[in-house]
Amino acid sequence: MTIYYFPEGEMVGDIDNIAKPILDAMCRFVYVDDRQVERVVVQKFEPDRIFTFSAPSPALIDALAAEGPPAHPRPPLARNGRRLPPRRRCQVRRFTHIIAVNKITVGAAVGAGPVAAAGPEEERLAMNLDFSPEDEAFRQEVRAWIAAEYDEDLRLAMSQSKNGYLDKARLSRWQKKLAARGWLAVDWPTEYGGPGFTPTQRYIWGVEMAAAHVPHTLPFGVRMCAPVIMAFGSEEQKAEHLPPMRNFDRWWCQGYSEPGSGSDLAALSMRADRDGDEYVLNGSKIWTTLAQHADWIFCLVRTSQEAKRQDGISFVLVDMTTPGITVSALPTLDGPLEGLQEINQVFFDNVRIPVSNRVGEEGKGWTYAKYLLEFERGNAYAPGLNAQLAKVKKIAAKAPADGGRPMIEDPAFRQKLAEMQIRIDALNATELRAFSGRESGARMGPVSSMLKCQGSEAQQALTELALEAVGLYAAPYVADGLAELQSNQMRPGPDYAWPTAGTYFNYRKTSIYAGSNEIQHNIMAKAILGL
Repeated sequence: MTIYYFPEGEMVGDIDNIAKPILDAMCRFVYVDDRQVERVVVQKFEPDRIFTFSAPSPALIDALAAEGPPAHPRPPLARNGRRLPPRRRCQVRRFTHIIAVNKITVGAAVGAGPVAAAGPEEERLAMNLDFSPEDEAFRQEVRAWIAAEYDEDLRLAMSQSKNGYLDKARLSRWQKKLAARGWLAVDWPTEYGGPGFTPTQRYIWGVEMAAAHVPHTLPFGVRMCAPVIMAFGSEEQKAEHLPPMRNFDRWWCQGYSEPGSGSDLAALSMRADRDGDEYVLNGSKIWTTLAQHADWIFCLVRTSQEAKRQDGISFVLVDMTTPGITVSALPTLDGPLEGLQEINQVFFDNVRIPVSNRVGEEGKGWTYAKYLLEFERGNAYAPGLNAQLAKVKKIAAKAPADGGRPMIEDPAFRQKLAEMQIRIDALNATELRAFSGRESGARMGPVSSMLKCQGSEAQQALTELALEAVGLYAAPYVADGLAELQSNQMRPGPDYAWPTAGTYFNYRKTSIYAGSNEIQHNIMAKAILGL
């Protein structure tokens, strides 16, 4: 039993005797025209389940049907250090099961002719992942809207962004465009003004936005604070805060981490002392994204000193114009210009807020914080990762490798791209399964920790691939790529290379924010494995 993987993203396998060969094999190599095409990492499958992949392209069928290459003169090493046996010539068989990434057809046959139709029993097992005509029409609607609203000024600015953010004016303009179309709060239920997307429409919307490389939808209001207010806030708080969030009339930021409590959030020390109908806040929050632009901040504060640290925490909403609040920029390795920093430290010096700004019960903030973090960590990564990978491929098609040929033609680099595509496809399938459960009312729970770990580590790996593709052209530091593009000054290297190193350095954060990945592993070990 052999599974062939080709860089085009297609896998073909004979499933007749799947169990033992898959369990025995860790990796295989395929040769076409006496050339190693790809390494395959084979996972441990369940023998009684059907695992098959897409009907191959005509070119792939022809390659397999051909006489096949001779045995490789020096067989490659397996992972255990022993050499694999020489490959025999490739032959096309009649595959008993073929599954596609986007279309699953059980009981198909591949050979000289087209894929055969599935029978009644196979239809019972088949799962059709094709989009309906209505969904395809929605996809075209989203694409048409992006083409009309994502203007050249925004596109040029995003091409030089090192962290996915823009200046306040441009970022606000994009959020307002989304809000005017009703697509800023896509996860909201219709009762609060959400668009009423089906799960498929929400997936399509995310894929198309990521593929177009549009600016981030700022998550702190509509995706993070809003679910907490909907679930635990008073009717007055819902009326006051939800409409401005939906219309982007208020810019929100998040106040969780402190200098002495990052991933160990329960160690926070910022105090909220009760004084009549007010709380008096003293302390600071750190790593606060875009706080310099924010109108409001939601904070975890300590309202009492309980024996169990989690029991003394409350969740409050704070107007950033309140006297006593100071925002101080924090430098990052990507070297942002003054005023365009991504993160800040926010200081609170005797800041008075009404007790009515507390969400839910006093001392229950830890419960609300964990609920919020499911939304912060449980976002879909795969659409953005696919867009990142597509960008890396475009760079690799232009960037020269050894010998002057494009990097995309380097076999070792193509192998890395192929492995990354497999990784993203696996994450995408997991995300779709997890998000479908949310539609039936299931909580994300520790699954959000798994998605956060896999997604953030893939983001970092993609920046490493981009850096490898660009090579030495990533070395020159360009503080403001947009200004360079708009000027007549000459800079070394192509413009697509300018933000690459900055993005690489910036993305070291992804495995730290929203709870470090080490903490997420602990959560999964406790909640899933019971350790």
